[in-house]
Amino acid sequence: PEEAAQHPERVAQHYEAAGLAEPAVDAWTRAGRRAVERSDSHEAVEHLRQGLELLASLPPGRARDERELALRLPLGPALTATQGHAAAEVRECYLRALELARALGVEAEHLEIMGGLFASHFVRSEVAEAFELAREMLRSAAAHGDSPWIGAARVAIGVALLKGGSLEHARDHLEEGLRRYDPARHFALAHAMGQDYGVVGWGYSAYAHFALGDAGEALRRAERAAELARALDHPHSLAMALAMLTFVRFFRREPEPALPLLDELEALAGREGFHHWEMDVPPMRAWALAALGRTDEALAIADEVDGAALLGRAGVGPGAARVRVLAEAYLGAGRPADAARLLADVVERLEAEAPEAWWLAEAYRARAVALAQLGNTREAGALLERAAWSARAAGTPLFLLRALLELARLRGGADAALRAALDEARRALPGSDGLAEVREAGSLLDPAAAEPVLVVL
Repeated sequence: PEEAAQHPERVAQHYEAAGLAEPAVDAWTRAGRRAVERSDSHEAVEHLRQGLELLASLPPGRARDERELALRLPLGPALTATQGHAAAEVRECYLRALELARALGVEAEHLEIMGGLFASHFVRSEVAEAFELAREMLRSAAAHGDSPWIGAARVAIGVALLKGGSLEHARDHLEEGLRRYDPARHFALAHAMGQDYGVVGWGYSAYAHFALGDAGEALRRAERAAELARALDHPHSLAMALAMLTFVRFFRREPEPALPLLDELEALAGREGFHHWEMDVPPMRAWALAALGRTDEALAIADEVDGAALLGRAGVGPGAARVRVLAEAYLGAGRPADAARLLADVVERLEAEAPEAWWLAEAYRARAVALAQLGNTREAGALLERAAWSARAAGTPLFLLRALLELARLRGGADAALRAALDEARRALPGSDGLAEVREAGSLLDPAAAEPVLVVL
């Protein structure tokens, strides 16, 4: 009995060899679940696919559907860990699970299925669908009383609102989800969702705080997400936390501390087979090296990255974000033509499919910088004005400040209107005083207090 409990895959093989399909499917299901609980996602996928293949030999009926649902529930998070939320097989798995749960009239499983579908819609920038699923999760969780899913649903709503550009509401929902989070009680949900919702909450609340102008709090929260993921010893949650912390370093223009994070992420993703997280590493490493003046190393990495393929993978938001980082690497390495080409694709894709992206202003600004370096100052000026408008509309004061500083550089100084706008943007950044661009704005507005400032693109 102990051997059977520890190694249900061996039991499954014996049943299958004996031609006993039903107990074999049940044993493959147990084996898959055990692998998910050990965070061995590749092994889980292998066991659960074996169960699904054998399931086809069973006659149609309720018992068969129940077994299929039992296989697909752990298969969803296992596929997510190995392929990413945007993968077609992930969505198909969750849609089939939802179809089965509805046909069987099973309510308890709806929440984890909705959580998986939510993540698939979110990564694909299908914001309206993601938001409605998150709201449905909250309604369903609330109907079950003090469900641990209430906090997870609040975080999901916050994540969807952030993607949709409702920054303050996103921050508030994320805070409520984190207030409810208890790692001792809620970590089990990570096996159903693929990632710990506390880690997700801390990571996305870091983005929300950065977008709203508090870069210091953003860094603290991103670091908290990574600390929590390490403490939980959950590899897929840690991969996400490391990627998000690296992006916060990118947002803050801090290349040096990004490099050890990239080393850790690359080692983790390679060890666990998280190929979708490995895609973050080359563009970000190229940017960090270029920003540190290690141009040859940066270009050797950047030139190996297929920007068009990267943009087409992993959903609009992640793909566009990675290509934008790659473009900034080319800017830092003195190849503005490559940067301008990549950023034109990013802007076109975001405007068409994710115009509410809270960092769209930064894509405009970066492309304007590239065009200015190429001598196209007229189009650069128009893009910077669009960047400033976009940042104002989105409520992202640091991105507004960056666009205005670039306008001042392009014009060779700041007139009274631009100085007033710079002062207003700077005053909206109480938690970002240590950033180079905030100091630069202060020096421009008060030359007597000027200090040497190095701005890293």
